[in-house]
Amino acid sequence: MPTASCTFCKIVAEYTTPLMSTGLTFGSISALFGLTNHIIDERQYTILLTAVIGSAVVPTLIAERWFQPVFKLLGSSAGAKSEARSQREEIRSVYRKILVANDGSPGAVRALTTALTVAKRDGAALHMVTVEELPWFPASIDEVDEEKAEANHRLAPLIEAARAQAQAAGVVLKTRLLPGHRSTPS
Repeated sequence: MPTASCTFCKIVAEYTTPLMSTGLTFGSISALFGLTNHIIDERQYTILLTAVIGSAVVPTLIAERWFQPVFKLLGSSAGAKSEARSQREEIRSVYRKILVANDGSPGAVRALTTALTVAKRDGAALHMVTVEELPWFPASIDEVDEEKAEANHRLAPLIEAARAQAQAAGVVLKTRLLPGHRSTPS
């Protein structure tokens, strides 16, 4: 039952947060419009803006004061420990699929290491993409094929090292080698 109520809270929060921020934005803009077009004076603007902000702040303060979630201390019973473990696992499994790009740079190696850790922790599927660079203006199709074959040989050790790292971590890594171009600054 706690899971259903938590799910309900998430749904309500996903609905009320944008609604509340929309009310704040719309109320503030409406009051400012009235002030700039001389529909209301500064005193009325101050009152309206105070009411708009108060309409968001007061319910938040009330919710924080009287409706805080209650956290139970774990008992020593096996049932309580099992329930707590399943709740932690449910909370922890945030990621189901992870995509990491790897060009062999130190940053990409760190990203892969982090992705492996998260994938193992969450039981997520891990995918790695590596882009082989092609010439910008190939003279022929044969040149493109040569570049692809060369890139395959250059990038094969990188991909194999990533697979070995994943295997050592106990994670299945799906790799994909794609043809493309390095991005250039505009």
